[in-house]
Amino acid sequence: MGNISHLWYLKNSGGDWASTKCSLDECYSIPFDSAGDELYLQVDLPENTYVDGIWLCGLDGVPYINIKPLTDWKIIQKTGLYRLLFRVPNHVACQESAAGSTPSCFYFEIPLYTGHHLPAGTLTSEPFHCPQCEPTIVVSSDYCHSNTDIYGEFIFSTEGLAGTQTGNLTEAKNNLRIQAKLKQMPSKVTASRNLRCFNYRSSLQERFRLQGTVDYPGYMADILESIFSGKRIFVNDTEYTLQGERMFAERNVAGRSMMRLDIELAKCEREKVHACACAGEQDAPPVVLD
Repeated sequence: MGNISHLWYLKNSGGDWASTKCSLDECYSIPFDSAGDELYLQVDLPENTYVDGIWLCGLDGVPYINIKPLTDWKIIQKTGLYRLLFRVPNHVACQESAAGSTPSCFYFEIPLYTGHHLPAGTLTSEPFHCPQCEPTIVVSSDYCHSNTDIYGEFIFSTEGLAGTQTGNLTEAKNNLRIQAKLKQMPSKVTASRNLRCFNYRSSLQERFRLQGTVDYPGYMADILESIFSGKRIFVNDTEYTLQGERMFAERNVAGRSMMRLDIELAKCEREKVHACACAGEQDAPPVVLD
């Protein structure tokens, strides 16, 4: 289980909100449970730069954990793309800092360097937080042997992918922890009968509603749409099928366009074929069709 982050921003270049805001009335932060989550992140690097470790920073901007060296990573280089994929060890994000306290909200900071270890800027992630007393679930999907998601952007498997590759990471999991609740709805029960009213097959499909408990910004809606466009969909490791076409209801929050998740899911149908008739059922009169 884990999270995925699509977007990274150049700090102090018009996109630095991720490193300066975190309260619920200002922006969204991604929940991360260090007890079991694995975090796979991807970032497009400027050409002729390299990364030498990644910092975890509190919202005060003070780094408190340096992930160095990266143990599971891959750089893919081809025309128009210079991308770093890496996995964050699941125990580092929410562990206590050297000062003895865990930041309630944090982000990842990637210092960039050019030759001779000269600074070339900094990339920062969206904000994350360690959930305490809030309902969270993990949604995920499987794109099978595909290299990319439905947008053709996010890389899941590096096998057979064009371009020059260095590093040992071969796949990234398509998982995300979100603030949401899964509510069971009335099941759908179907009986199939022949002209003599003989019930020869019954089916049952359990139905559910996945509802967000907070409003999501646009980039989170994109990530969730990518996940729910996969071949197989999972919620807390249980497989479901997507029902309907609309996933979000648009909301205006303090003048900002936000999205509230509200989708219907179902489990695969259970089916029972009735091979023989019950006592007296064979005498049922035939059904006359108009």
